[in-house]
Amino acid sequence: MLLKNQNAALYMILNPELTGFVVLQLTTMYDVKEMNVFYAYSEDGRVMDYAFPEVKDLARSLGAKRLTFMSQRRGWEKRAIELGYKVAHTVYEAEL
Repeated sequence: MLLKNQNAALYMILNPELTGFVVLQLTTMYDVKEMNVFYAYSEDGRVMDYAFPEVKDLARSLGAKRLTFMSQRRGWEKRAIELGYKVAHTVYEAEL
């Protein structure tokens, strides 16, 4: 729906070594532009390794001061730090 309503952009990776995509959303949080990696996919899981440098450059060119993503998977914690991310906040939720 984000793509259909033009509230996000699709970054496609099409090369012989890796096929995948990233859905990017430019948002403003507390008067600061952020580029949010809303969704990323490739069959082998290397999409962020491959796309991260270009996504960072794109975010900078659009005036973003931060690159963000969210995941419920604890396994991303170590990998995110390797990519230069730091933990910014924790989301707590209650089932209704």
